[in-house]
Amino acid sequence: MQRILSGARRSREEGKKPLHGVEQRVGDNGACVNRLLDLLGRGRRCGDEIRRSAERAGGEHITRPVAREHRSRGGQIELGDGLIDVLLDAVRRLPTPECEIFIGHLGGAVNRVPAEETAYPHRNVNFVMNVHTRWTDAAEDVRCIGWTRALHDATAPFATGGVYVNFMPDDEGQRVQAGAYGPNYERLARIKAAWDPRNLFRLNQNIEP
Repeated sequence: MQRILSGARRSREEGKKPLHGVEQRVGDNGACVNRLLDLLGRGRRCGDEIRRSAERAGGEHITRPVAREHRSRGGQIELGDGLIDVLLDAVRRLPTPECEIFIGHLGGAVNRVPAEETAYPHRNVNFVMNVHTRWTDAAEDVRCIGWTRALHDATAPFATGGVYVNFMPDDEGQRVQAGAYGPNYERLARIKAAWDPRNLFRLNQNIEP
């Protein structure tokens, strides 16, 4: 499993430097340890740590159960200096430790597939972002949801308009056609009408027949 490791940055230039962590749970299998050592030797590294652990050491603040959650409007982004500044400002003001700003790297093989070949059409973007705000106290609803919406508004100038359908919250049905499927929507609607005219499969961001 690969994880992007985050940490405090003293400047924007430092924030743009790559920081990539590779985490692999190897158990007692010595072969896995050797494979991990080989992987770590394939590039310049500033340090590594290999240790035995019953559970994953990092990420408890993400996996710990919380009572409340608000998901922002995730979407494809153009990652540049302006967006980095916005994200650094938002991270400094995280309302709770359980919050998460996720940026996934696309491109490569993903973008070599023609846009019309699958349902997913966004083959010309390199990054996707999703924001989860998590908290436990109902008294924090306004503050936490406000932080999420403010971050969404601040990142809007860097959005491409596309969205990955799994990152869409329940109140975003209006973005299905243009944001999720774009030029493929009409074809998908015809397929839906032919194979699911009664809209049995509808518990998602739905394409209506």
